[in-house]
Amino acid sequence: MEILEKMAADFKAEVVATQMLTEDQDIGKILIDRLGSTPRTHTKDVVKSYEDIGQFNLDKYTVIESFRQSIYEALPENVFHPPTLGGLGKTQEEIVEEIKMQRRKEWEARNFFKPFEQEAPYLEIQALMLELMYEKKGSYDNLFRLFEQGWPVIAQLPYSMALSFIYILPILHQVRGNRNWTEKCLSFLTGFPVTIRENYVSGHIDEALEGFTLGSSGLGINSSLGGNQYDGMYGWDVHVGPVPEPYTLEILPRSGFTGLLDLLAEHFVPADLFVRYFIKTEPVPGTALMPESATAGRLGYTFYL
Repeated sequence: MEILEKMAADFKAEVVATQMLTEDQDIGKILIDRLGSTPRTHTKDVVKSYEDIGQFNLDKYTVIESFRQSIYEALPENVFHPPTLGGLGKTQEEIVEEIKMQRRKEWEARNFFKPFEQEAPYLEIQALMLELMYEKKGSYDNLFRLFEQGWPVIAQLPYSMALSFIYILPILHQVRGNRNWTEKCLSFLTGFPVTIRENYVSGHIDEALEGFTLGSSGLGINSSLGGNQYDGMYGWDVHVGPVPEPYTLEILPRSGFTGLLDLLAEHFVPADLFVRYFIKTEPVPGTALMPESATAGRLGYTFYL
């Protein structure tokens, strides 16, 4: 808190209290003391903060002083003490005693309204805390659980990949079917280079000599030319890699990696396209030797003859 007081930035008292709650501090042990709004035009919102001990117990409270209007300023003047009529006919000691009495009445009135003044900051602190939970996605899963309700695929993805998928949702309708953007998104989600190539499927048609007899067949009706013919359907060949050798175990068969690719393909690839996966590993010098751990060697993946 000493660093906060030395900084030139003007932080709101509720924001400071919210940040303190992230350090496992009880919200009931944070008090915002309103000192009046007169000096607020030339001071920061958080004037001073300190720790105090409760009057009825030994619990420590964090008090944040702020120049804000309290209930005392909102009420009409002279409600809690008679008005000051000036020093006519009074001695200096009587005027000083009257000012002390008014200050004491003001202090008692402000203390009376303090419990009621804490409710509004507590409500705002809870709202700011909820907003903070959505922003700190690495520490809290509020954002994950919110999108999980409308996108069941998020629950089947790893947590880090699910958060990345959430960021892509606003542009998903533009990415779907766009080969270049799909490559970028899959590379971003999987963490490996992804290249997509179009694969045009062609079928071989055997030659039928009887189909060329004049008057016996109609071209395009019950006869066609022989050779390879393209039927208009094409697919995408998704090439993943090269995958560095330390991460090879994550993409081996039955590791669940191809299942994740299938889930992502349902959202990025149009339904009329056929998808094939090709995963390439990156061999490094020394893979022809026996690895240190026999269980870590996979012939063709992390171990080569």
